[in-house]
Amino acid sequence: MSETLNPMHLDEFIGQKQIVDNLKIFIESAKKRHTVLDHVLFYGDSGLGKTTLSRLIADSFDATFKIINAATVESSASLAHVFACVEPGDVILIDEIHQLNPRCEEFLYPILQDYRMDFLIQYATSGKMVNLKLPPFTCIGATTAISQCSKPLRERFPIQFPLKPYTEEEIKAIISHHADILKLNMDEKAKTILASVCRYVPRRVNSHLRRLHDYQIVLDASCIDESFMMKYLGANELNIYGLDHVDQRIIKALIHADRPLGAATLASVCGIDENELIRLHEPYLLQQQLIRYTHQGRIVSEKGKAVFQSLSL
Repeated sequence: MSETLNPMHLDEFIGQKQIVDNLKIFIESAKKRHTVLDHVLFYGDSGLGKTTLSRLIADSFDATFKIINAATVESSASLAHVFACVEPGDVILIDEIHQLNPRCEEFLYPILQDYRMDFLIQYATSGKMVNLKLPPFTCIGATTAISQCSKPLRERFPIQFPLKPYTEEEIKAIISHHADILKLNMDEKAKTILASVCRYVPRRVNSHLRRLHDYQIVLDASCIDESFMMKYLGANELNIYGLDHVDQRIIKALIHADRPLGAATLASVCGIDENELIRLHEPYLLQQQLIRYTHQGRIVSEKGKAVFQSLSL
């Protein structure tokens, strides 16, 4: 079922219009020049479509698509094993590329820049550098932490795209399209609620639509409306603001502190890692104007206080 909800062509990708329009031009140019697409770097929050866009690039060239999770790459030998087997035109995605260790990153430089792998063959008393020429291919880097990517690494990717948060209209368009695929009859109010619950992230939309499909089948509901959605949220301990338990703790901590808090202090109070606070939770809370930054630290907004009261946190 997950495959049926994924776009099969770039024309079917909803949102990120500027990126999609540019990709179409770059892909068409590469085809007319009978060459591969330049290396691409996608960056942005999780669930916005980096992997999907990477797959669609490969599909546009009828190319083999391979994924490497940078967090699992322990040595340059691991990268060598992948790239030694690369075929002309392959598309290779390195997910969370910022997690490559420095040695692996340096090993990658000539691969990206010159389609060349450099090996040092060590003898008893000396060593010899061997160069292995690779066929042209496209490497795609994806990261949720572009600031952690070194400048030399970023410079190896001629095409760079920041994925932006989706608007309510874009998410509702995705909901409508995928609901039609699943034959879910949803009214506009239900779509608006689901968009908020999903935090305007496409990946979350697919997950909730599958669960709503299960509920509709078992409950034999003819229409998913506001009442149906509220029952679904209650049964799964969800809320219409898309706030998880950690988000709620953050708002609660700021209200009880009654003063601005720094990231380290707030993370400690909430019992989470500071990076988790900054990368996973704050972007959405700021986007929804539930918290605000000041020179002294983070504070809860009036809207955040109202949400706190409505949820009885």
